[in-house]
Amino acid sequence: MSNNSFVTPDGKEIGRAQAVQAAACRLPPRADFNPILIKPESHTTAQLVVGGEVVGALCAKDFGRVRREYWSAAQEAFQRLSQAFDIATVNIQQIGLLMGGMHGDIKHSSNEGAGVHAAQA
Repeated sequence: MSNNSFVTPDGKEIGRAQAVQAAACRLPPRADFNPILIKPESHTTAQLVVGGEVVGALCAKDFGRVRREYWSAAQEAFQRLSQAFDIATVNIQQIGLLMGGMHGDIKHSSNEGAGVHAAQA
């Protein structure tokens, strides 16, 4: 999870780490580079950003819902990036404290998460 976010040129919100990665690749940052961003609000709640737009708030019991309801957003972002770039990778991490460590969970850790990265060859 990260409170460190960045606003893209088109007004979408992504994690700062993904914005730095885009800059390192000399690419303008875009929401598809971080299709699902979870930002902590307190010890038990978080803000959910999907596709660069705030879609709601989460409490600990809601994290499984993120995987069920928003996994398609990550898949769609990957599809767009894989069409636009020669190389596209998906970075999905697990976390036991927030999501129960279940297979297939989507999370956002201290500076990485369900980020989609692309590069031009």
